[in-house]
Amino acid sequence: MKPVDKITAPDERQTLVVGTLLDLHAGLAEIRLHPSVPDNVRDLFDTALNLSLYSWFVYDFHPVADLTGFLAMEAALRTRASQDNETLANKPLKTLMKHAIAAGWLAEDRITGRRELARARVQHRKSIQAIEAEASTMTIIQSMCIAAVDLRNALAHGERMLVPDSYQRLRTTADLIHQLFPPPWAVPRRRL
Repeated sequence: MKPVDKITAPDERQTLVVGTLLDLHAGLAEIRLHPSVPDNVRDLFDTALNLSLYSWFVYDFHPVADLTGFLAMEAALRTRASQDNETLANKPLKTLMKHAIAAGWLAEDRITGRRELARARVQHRKSIQAIEAEASTMTIIQSMCIAAVDLRNALAHGERMLVPDSYQRLRTTADLIHQLFPPPWAVPRRRL
């Protein structure tokens, strides 16, 4: 639990994903349910939106927001099914979903954010490919050695330097140290 004096401080992880709290609110505010949606479904969905909004402060609210949104979906399916067949309304969620698709209640071409989801998937796939290509050609050890010598010499001779991203360099430095002193279980055994 966050300390009282930090309750309204943003979760650092969220600030890396979303621009500002206002950006997050604006995006969530665009997600609206039609007036024909039953009140119980609307209430659950509004709770999911609020959980997503408050993930700005507690990043771990994201899965809870997702779960609450799925609970709203399940409530909507049960309500819709009860209009046609009371027996169907008591079936498991998976059965309700399959029926909703087969009956045409749910259809791919009626998903309004379809193009945006496709764009995000393509962008993610391109990023992964670019990262893999870059990783296969990088010479990390050589650049780390050059950076280590240059930085150490500059600091040892009284130069002031401000070099950002120490976290990443420290992580890579630890990897290199581990290679020099691997734990016994990681050392390959010699064949006799």
